[in-house]
Amino acid sequence: MEYLTRNLDRRLDSSKLLDGKAASILMVAMNYYCDTDEGPGTPTVGSDEGVIARYARGDDYHDVMLPRLRALGSWLAERVPDVQTHSYVDTGPLLEREAAQRAGLGWVGKHTLLLNPQLGSYFFLGALVMSVPLPPDTPTETHC
Repeated sequence: MEYLTRNLDRRLDSSKLLDGKAASILMVAMNYYCDTDEGPGTPTVGSDEGVIARYARGDDYHDVMLPRLRALGSWLAERVPDVQTHSYVDTGPLLEREAAQRAGLGWVGKHTLLLNPQLGSYFFLGALVMSVPLPPDTPTETHC
């Protein structure tokens, strides 16, 4: 986990993102839960097949979330003059889980995953860092 020490100043102070112009972070969650055990990853009892985790059964979430976040950034740029944005999906010096908790998306459970009352922990996190200030949301209370 050596990557955590890279860009430590920006990782610990998100206002330093966007060359020091970051004013807000819009956190998003993308559900990956499927309520069936049928399909890829469900071996027959006694078979030599492996099990594929639910989060790994679909398309790579980076390839799905990044274009959506960038489209949101483009939409914002059409409406807010001179706004700067940058999208992150596990790709930069941002502590997404902590930002998501502060944004009210959930709380960090004892297993260190973010838990959401409706989604459990079956979601990926993404972030749109922007140079425009937004009013902060209320963090979710811990329910563990």
